[in-house]
Amino acid sequence: MPELKTPGIIDSPAAEQAAAQALAALGGDARLTLGALPDEAMVALVGDAQLAGPLGEWYRGLSPEDKQLAQSAALRTLTTFDAFALVAEREDGDNEYEVAESLLAALHLRRVDASLVAQRMTEDGQSWLSYRPAGDGVLLREVVSPQGYHAFVLTRSDADEMAEFLRFLGVSETSASSGEPRSVGESDLASGERLDFLAGITHVTTLARQLGEAGDLKVVHASPSELYVAEPGADSVTYTPVAQSAVIDLWTQWSEGAAS
Repeated sequence: MPELKTPGIIDSPAAEQAAAQALAALGGDARLTLGALPDEAMVALVGDAQLAGPLGEWYRGLSPEDKQLAQSAALRTLTTFDAFALVAEREDGDNEYEVAESLLAALHLRRVDASLVAQRMTEDGQSWLSYRPAGDGVLLREVVSPQGYHAFVLTRSDADEMAEFLRFLGVSETSASSGEPRSVGESDLASGERLDFLAGITHVTTLARQLGEAGDLKVVHASPSELYVAEPGADSVTYTPVAQSAVIDLWTQWSEGAAS
């Protein structure tokens, strides 16, 4: 398998056409699955590790040589499923390739910045959920597993998608905490002191939202029986005990703008 040199697949007219066809295929439906790729295939096809990220722990830990081998192996595997093909070789190494239309559509649509990114930590490791505007009322959802598996779905900001968002954050109807907000300073955060109230938390999700022209950053600490929304300040973090409705509000504030 020849080495890829930023093939430009995701910016090609074919990619633009594939994206348009995917949006047309969605039509009035709520969801359309576009497929999935591992980290190594993402990097190979996008041509840039930073643009292909976030990336899972396994791929990030490889040496540069092993990363190239993994990319070549991933593309070879895609050829066996007719999802990738080398169609023309050039002396300068900038070869021509074909990618399955649904995957090509996802790669083209994800070129824009995500307007919501949820970076979650659980006992299983780190994972990500992101949404990008993809058309009139349509979003591209990307979920990246701790192992570096990227799954793509065209979706809408409806009640079912909100439920998916809450599930990712580990927030259920029984997730609720009470009491007064707690402000914890930098030194206590570093040492872990004054954080005993978070001992039962199972999901810690850093939530970055684009709200109009402004950005917003919060951290949702959730378990089946506890729930806090933390807001970083200049030299401290304020933890506010909340119920599920507060996290639903976070989704609604963002989704109303994203759907417009």
